[in-house]
Amino acid sequence: MKTRSEGMRKAIDLYGSHHALADAVGVARSTVTLWSLGCNRPGPLDAIRIEGATGGAVRREDLLEIFDRTWAKRNVFGGGA
Repeated sequence: MKTRSEGMRKAIDLYGSHHALADAVGVARSTVTLWSLGCNRPGPLDAIRIEGATGGAVRREDLLEIFDRTWAKRNVFGGGA
């Protein structure tokens, strides 16, 4: 992906709507809207949840530059170090 907003657009497209992605990730629809507009970015845990909700089609590093593959393997959801 070229930009962080492309990752968010892909996640929304996979779910078909802001509302469906918001339900899958457990956030308000307005939160997803703000993410898609670039007003806010998902936090690290939201980025991990989006990655899981999309089955890895949108990776956490597509959404936040703080992730690299080393850190991603040590995430709070049980990745190995």
